[in-house]
Amino acid sequence: MTSTLTVIGLVTRLKSSSQIIYGEAVYREKVSNDNIVFGFKQFTNAMHEYNESFREGDLVLFGGKFTIDDQKLLVVIEMANVIEPKLGRDNEPLEWDPLKIPATKPFIRIATSAYELVTIFNNIKFVKTRSLIYTPFHKEARYINFEVGYLKDAK
Repeated sequence: MTSTLTVIGLVTRLKSSSQIIYGEAVYREKVSNDNIVFGFKQFTNAMHEYNESFREGDLVLFGGKFTIDDQKLLVVIEMANVIEPKLGRDNEPLEWDPLKIPATKPFIRIATSAYELVTIFNNIKFVKTRSLIYTPFHKEARYINFEVGYLKDAK
């Protein structure tokens, strides 16, 4: 299974070639109100009806596989839906203000499975898991190990 991410982002930089569209976007973190920068890539041969065309300044709901590159989130786009901006007095679309875009919490799904028995330390159970994470910079997916801890009494 793959690890996926869904996030609303304001496209701040957009570049393209014959095979790829790539750039940066920001999302506004709900708790801190900070704008967080993330990268995205979209391979032109993978575009389909769930991918709407977007440009710099558009607010977009992105979905796809993800990885972390140089401590920055990178989404390989499988879905892109443009969120329509508010209209001005003359029905002209208004530009999105990065400080006023809807706050969002990126939804991350990491598929993982346990590979060792549960261990207990100081009333906390630990499960060692391993996930196959896709990265566009390597020919093959790579395994990332996670250790999940929870209170012994938790169900």
